[in-house]
Amino acid sequence: MNPKTEQVMLLNKEGWSLRNIAQEVGVSVYTVWSIINNATEPPVLETEGATLSDFSKIQKEQSTLTRRFNRMVNELVDNSDDCDWDIEEFNDFIHNAKRLKNDVVNVCKVMGKDHEDLAIYQHTDQIIASMEQVYDEHQSNDEDTIILDLPEEIQASIEELEIDAFDDEFEGEYDLLFRFVLNEDDEDED
Repeated sequence: MNPKTEQVMLLNKEGWSLRNIAQEVGVSVYTVWSIINNATEPPVLETEGATLSDFSKIQKEQSTLTRRFNRMVNELVDNSDDCDWDIEEFNDFIHNAKRLKNDVVNVCKVMGKDHEDLAIYQHTDQIIASMEQVYDEHQSNDEDTIILDLPEEIQASIEELEIDAFDDEFEGEYDLLFRFVLNEDDEDED
């Protein structure tokens, strides 16, 4: 067997993504897919009984989740500079983020991966926690809209959350990205 073919099969058996295998071995993703597809034994994910067809579906789902996450990050950045959010819009954003997080967990279960190691999971969780904290504070004020006006450095830090691939690992510390801050006028009323 060709050394590159052996390396592709070994990395595939270890659960590497097609893209990461291609980068490691120095071949195209299509070549990796062909090697795996033409193997005498169908590749099996860590979940017993999964086939290459299942693997391809999972790769597509990972790509979709990556796009959904990056779109969510862009939406948050685009609407965080002195922007009025209707309460319903704000709730929808949080709900969609929670659905994304749940979908990430489900894909990881199928693949036998720990979702807590992934940037997409941790960053989504950070966004949810930050948005919920802002929502809770605004709910106590009984307002119909939420004004999100984040400083440029926080907007930039949110924008940096974008990921290149589903299996990007989480690096850094977990913390709220932003917090509800009372206006100086509000503090004077206390």
